Amino acid sequence: MGALHDIGKAQDAFQSYIRGQGPSVDHSTAGAVLALHRYPAPLGRMMAYGIAGHHAGLANGAVAGGGLSSLKDRLAAGAATPLPASRLTSDFDLAPTAVTLGVPVLSRGFTHEFSAAFLIRMLFSCLVDADRLETERFYADVNEEPVDRGCPLTVADLRDRLDAHLAQFDGRTGAVDGLRAEVLAAVRARAGDEPGLFSLTVPTGGGKTLSSLAFALDHAVRHGLRRVIYVIPFTSVVEQTAAVFRKALGSDDAVLEHHSGFDFGPADGGAADR
Repeated sequence: MGALHDIGKAQDAFQSYIRGQGPSVDHSTAGAVLALHRYPAPLGRMMAYGIAGHHAGLANGAVAGGGLSSLKDRLAAGAATPLPASRLTSDFDLAPTAVTLGVPVLSRGFTHEFSAAFLIRMLFSCLVDADRLETERFYADVNEEPVDRGCPLTVADLRDRLDAHLAQFDGRTGAVDGLRAEVLAAVRARAGDEPGLFSLTVPTGGGKTLSSLAFALDHAVRHGLRRVIYVIPFTSVVEQTAAVFRKALGSDDAVLEHHSGFDFGPADGGAADR
């Protein structure tokens, strides 16, 4: 999908466009058509969904909707204006053998419509993410400027900020406070252990939220890890946890909250759309 998603830019019309000599043209459908015809079912069509939609978004299969033409219509239009064979260099490998290892898994485990749709969305997400990261890297190199991630703090900086936040609880003598302190000390004592699977079972109110963050940051610092990822099953708990982390770390930018109910604000296409 990565190799095919922008292959339509080899069309004469698109080459004229990027030189300011013509209007913008569709460059996504050509790769989707190639994926559909070069790769075995159902892989080719799954790839076509993501390739065709890597700018506009995933389209319906057969019926237009959401302001988008259907994939069926786009593939038909793309097939009517194929990419000239001369545009494909001899070293451009599109052999189906590159993806046939996935066919047995698909035939056994992805026959249900929901599973197939979920896989298509996952592939689409991977493609869009990789495309934008590569565009970002390209423009950073061209402009000779570092990529601004919005938060200059290191994991060690965040650990130190959390320590300062936790220090305000020192000296409290309540029974629950004492138990929370024991939990915190116990988890931080294990932060130097080799990376693996760790389990923390503590009743509600026992300080799991900040204790787990303390362990995670200590562990990341000890082992040279770059970030901490929290995965939580309920949106309401994600929101509560993110708010606690922002307060404890003293930075909104230090926490990237991502779920269906979060509003990132207006989308900024910028270089990624180019």
